[in-house]
Amino acid sequence: MYQIFDFARLPTISHIIWDIDGTITDENGQVNQEVAAKIIRLGLNGIYHSFITGRDAEWVIGKVIEPMKKFFSFSQVIDNFIFFAEVGCVMID
Repeated sequence: MYQIFDFARLPTISHIIWDIDGTITDENGQVNQEVAAKIIRLGLNGIYHSFITGRDAEWVIGKVIEPMKKFFSFSQVIDNFIFFAEVGCVMID
């Protein structure tokens, strides 16, 4: 897994596109809590995030969205997030 040690040294970023399966999730398909917290923190700073996977929408909701909802700040950043399932054919609203 990649680590960003000094956010201040990054160039200005406005949008990050993520592959879900195996990138922000572990080998069991569970969203990594540390990664989710960092994504939400970036969302609080105004960075938009798009998430895409070949998995179906129910999998994304159960394995990614529902666990991320447990973070206190998730409701503040949900408008900065967009999720796509089935290789971008299904947008989860």
